[in-house]
Amino acid sequence: MTHDPEQHERLAEGGFARLEDEDDEDTDTYSARVIPIGEGDITTGASGKKTYWSPEALRQGVEDGAFDGAKILKGRPGDGHKGMLDQADPDNIVGSVDNFAYEDGVGPVSEDADLLDEHIAQLVDHGLIDVSPDMFRKLGEYDEELGAYPVEKIIDVPYLTLLDNGASPSATIEPAMAEALGFNGRAEAAEQLAKLFTLTFNAYGEMFGDEFLDEAVENLEAIEGVSATRSSTNTDPELQATIDREAVASLDTLNDQIIDALEDTPFEVHESYDWIDDVAWEGLGEAGGSGQASDEPAESGTGTGGSSTHMGNNNDDLQEQLAEVRTERNQLEDETEDLQEQLAEKEEEIDDYEETVEQLKEERDELEEEVEPLVEMLADLAAEDSKLSADKIADRFQAGELVEMLAEDAGWSDEDDESPVEVVREQLAGTPNPRGEGGDSNGQTPSDEDLERAEQLAGGVLTASERLEVNSADVSEVEYLRQEYDVDATEFDTESELRDAIRGGA
Repeated sequence: MTHDPEQHERLAEGGFARLEDEDDEDTDTYSARVIPIGEGDITTGASGKKTYWSPEALRQGVEDGAFDGAKILKGRPGDGHKGMLDQADPDNIVGSVDNFAYEDGVGPVSEDADLLDEHIAQLVDHGLIDVSPDMFRKLGEYDEELGAYPVEKIIDVPYLTLLDNGASPSATIEPAMAEALGFNGRAEAAEQLAKLFTLTFNAYGEMFGDEFLDEAVENLEAIEGVSATRSSTNTDPELQATIDREAVASLDTLNDQIIDALEDTPFEVHESYDWIDDVAWEGLGEAGGSGQASDEPAESGTGTGGSSTHMGNNNDDLQEQLAEVRTERNQLEDETEDLQEQLAEKEEEIDDYEETVEQLKEERDELEEEVEPLVEMLADLAAEDSKLSADKIADRFQAGELVEMLAEDAGWSDEDDESPVEVVREQLAGTPNPRGEGGDSNGQTPSDEDLERAEQLAGGVLTASERLEVNSADVSEVEYLRQEYDVDATEFDTESELRDAIRGGA
């Protein structure tokens, strides 16, 4: 919860609260709130290196107690800080600080800094000096994106030095909040805070349901130290919460509890709501003033007798803020719907793409079936000058590779104007039949029945040794006869005619 300087003045007596030890009237101390360095600050200290103070390193330093027990020193003329290894001059020690806690978005915070010097306390009270920590730390490797060396570990913070201007933009020292003093029970302000306070919340609209209004009351009363009641009307209803300071454990936590309790109710407040701004402060006058009696609930200075507050002192401004938040929420909902529509469109595109891929696969398979006869024909041509059979050549090479091989065998080179395809076409014009299995005398390609009959005739005329050669060469019997005897079995009708042709040719 963020508190402004004016708020400090309202909460503390004359700015600083002087704390007197009952046993020694001469030992006056002045309590201060200290933030030695801010979360995410980048500083350049005595080392000359730009240093990045990450939330993780600062939080770990608080948990390790590195900040606790630091002595507060007056700055020296010149560079301000004493030497890191030098002893501090006792005359320059003006206080100490302890009990640090980590506050998200802020950094290390202590409400327990004691100043022993009244003049220093006055300078702090008027915001005229800064605080700068003397720290022993371990740096990591230089980070190009940060433009600085990140702190890996905070080893010790022995001193906090008071300067005109500190190195950290977020480091501050200011009068301690009165609620912190009240919590510690060390100041007269604690007595003034130990009473009842009234908060008023308004909802604007017609005919709110009782269940929604009652829910807000129940949620508030679930907070320890808070009682609540609402108006009987359902149009522009009003909700009042009474806070028993003595029963509330933490005033900062109380603010978050109120925000959570009123969420999703007609009395919902903005996330920056601060109950301290909304409370009746008449009972917190100066010491000895005419404050309201502690046994009587304080009446809201902005209650039904005047202009009611809603999320702060300025109802119109905060109504606008709430409207802006709701507008932002609606915009986010619209953006979410748009993103969902875009996602649905992308999913449709993916489905269409997958269908296209399947179609292309089918077309590829069809093309492979159409190309297969061409590959066989090219393999037959290549087999004439190769030790490999046509079948093995067809299995081993693609159509394009066979075309280039055949063209090169025919004397083609890259420097020729004629393409390899044209060269092979000329070869195919003289060899129209695949596998070299020949056609009949008139150039017609044999039918499957003719080829089957020729295989039977060839099988009947081959000797045992010739059959072994056929198996070894991995060719058909018809092809074997063509290669060995230059005889085409498809041109014969009987085994005797085929045998005579073979033996006569032999």
